This record gives sequence, C-alpha cells and structure tokens, in this order.
Amino acid sequence: MTDHQNFKNGDNHFNIFLNDNGDLEFNANGDSGGGDTRMVISNVASQVTIGGSGQFGQVQVRSATGETRCSSGETASRRTPFSAAAASLAVFS
Repeated sequence: MTDHQNFKNGDNHFNIFLNDNGDLEFNANGDSGGGDTRMVISNVASQVTIGGSGQFGQVQVRSATGETRCSSGETASRRTPFSAAAASLAVFS
C-alpha cells in the first residue's frame, strides 16, 4: 500500500503522507513524507493542526466571490488570534 503521494509543479514540491501513527500529513518542499509539515489530520487525537513548521500560515473563511470574511493565524505582518476569528465568524454566519 502506498503511504504517500508526491506532487510537483516546476520547483514546487508537495506531498501527502500517511505517517506511522496513522496521521495524514500535508508537506511542502519535499517528497515521500519529507519537507515542512503544513497541516496534519490526526488519527488518534481527532484534530487538525495547521502550521508549526516555522512558516507563517492562516486559515481563511471566504465568501463566494473570494473576499476574506475572517481569518486566524499569522502572516509576516499580522497575527490574528483564533478568538477574534471566532467572533468574526459569528457575525458572518
């Protein structure tokens, strides 16, 4: 059974990897399970983790026309705590 799937577009390398714990990892800048982990769907903990690889990252909720309705995470110039995003979500739901 295959435990990974590699994707390549020019110099961009990504992979989806099922690790030994049964967690599904989404990695950038590598292949076959290597690289920087950008997102993990945990089998045991039943949670989704985004970030943690030393890179900036955000979760965004967007409208049908692509406008950002709320976001949580960090960019090089901005950090949005999750509680602010949750409050924004309540406004737009």
